[in-house]
Amino acid sequence: MTPSSKASSRDFHECNQLLTQHLDSSSAWVIHGLRWSPQVFHYCCPLEANHSQPFHKHDVFEINFLCQGKVLFQTPDHKVTVRAEDVYFMPSSLQHRWSIDKAPVSIAGFHFRVSALNQTGQTLLDALNQKARDGDIRHKKNPHFSQIHRSIWEVMHRSPRCPLLTEKLNSLFQLFIQEFLEQTVPPDILQLPTTVST
Repeated sequence: MTPSSKASSRDFHECNQLLTQHLDSSSAWVIHGLRWSPQVFHYCCPLEANHSQPFHKHDVFEINFLCQGKVLFQTPDHKVTVRAEDVYFMPSSLQHRWSIDKAPVSIAGFHFRVSALNQTGQTLLDALNQKARDGDIRHKKNPHFSQIHRSIWEVMHRSPRCPLLTEKLNSLFQLFIQEFLEQTVPPDILQLPTTVST
């Protein structure tokens, strides 16, 4: 079962409990010169058509996978329509709002504190921030994102429960970030040296 084909509040609540249990104490991940410190992983239960968020900003870097539905996402200068199985992101401190365009909507939300460890990391972070300011926050349906997310969902629902669940979830989420960066940032930035001084 995947959230894009069948979702219920009970399923999503169980997923959130498992994510809290296994990932709340995850160590920071160093990926391409950036330290990604996991803050929240959650599944937003199916939302109905009248649900919306006013303009707001937060202090985390947000990468979301839209499991089902359609959402209208807005920054001060741009409007973006996000569809089922799209990935979209929002860096910290940028004003944004969203509303449901096609219900029900279910969202897998991944929130991080992100900091640069060297000049390569800062260049990458600057590129991500600029793309968001330009309204380029959405990745269209991508088989790689979909497969990673499907694997996360299946690992959490496997019965009997996988004894290495924490390690598998950590690996899958790091793979998700790596795929996100490869799809988002120009290849020449990802090819810069990422050695971190100690």
